[in-house]
Amino acid sequence: MDHLWSPWRYQYVSGGDQGSDDCIFCDHANSPEDERHYILHRGRLCYALLNLYPYTTGHLMIAPYAHVADLSSAPPGALEEMMGLAQAAERALRAEYRPEGFNAGFNIGKCAGAGVAGPARQQV
Repeated sequence: MDHLWSPWRYQYVSGGDQGSDDCIFCDHANSPEDERHYILHRGRLCYALLNLYPYTTGHLMIAPYAHVADLSSAPPGALEEMMGLAQAAERALRAEYRPEGFNAGFNIGKCAGAGVAGPARQQV
């Protein structure tokens, strides 16, 4: 494959659908409307949700409830729970879709295509 092309992501990556300055991860975490926000699972320190602009089938994210901009600022327990949720997601996706492989990564900072900016906030 030479290029990964997901035309439904164009509006987001071109800057046309950036929404407000509010943190979508904080907003989703604090909302009781899990189905509306595509939240699949809520853990003690993190939650898993489907990506609104997926690259491919099964594209999901695991986000900490803590409003942090990078891994070095995340609480150790949240990091541990993130990896446990990633393992559970891998098992579920493998059972459902039987993919040949997985791509897992971190989008840290706006230029990486996502990210959390601003000061820490109170979480659920």
